[in-house]
Formats: sequence, structure tokens, C-alpha cells
Amino acid sequence: MGDTDIETDVRLVKHQKNEFIMRVGKHKATVICRNKREGKQKAAQAILQLLHPQITSWGSLLRLYGRGSCKTPKEKKVFANCSRVDSY
Repeated sequence: MGDTDIETDVRLVKHQKNEFIMRVGKHKATVICRNKREGKQKAAQAILQLLHPQITSWGSLLRLYGRGSCKTPKEKKVFANCSRVDSY
């Protein structure tokens, strides 16, 4: 599945403000947060945005990777073409 080693680092910036750094393979995200849990969430979202800049909503990302995404690429292509034809 690729390089999935996740490195994290937390640094104190100001009173109750932390800088959270997350590295996954060659991707890196740095966010300002209040605690480690919030930092993990924001950094993970930032990395997903780097990986998929064309996706504008989290629902689209769930459709891409969610439960129904276990189709083969060929099946996805056929389904996409059928849905375009039906919309006309």
C-alpha cells in the first residue's frame, strides 16, 4: 500500500497553542492547534487535501474511499459513463 510510516511532532508556540507537524511518506502538514487530538485531525485533513486537491467536500472523499468504493477501476468507469448518460 505504499509508505505509511506516520511521524508526528508537537511544539509549544504560545499559551495553549501548539504547532503539530505530521509527516506521511513525502507529504508534510503543519497546523496550529489547542491539543494533540485536534492537531492530528487538522493535519490529516491537510494531507488529504494535498493528495486530492480536486475534491471540495468530505462527502466526495468518502465516496472515493468509503464502503462502496471496492469496485475495480473498470467498473467505476462504466458506472460513471452510465450516470452521465442517464442525466441527459
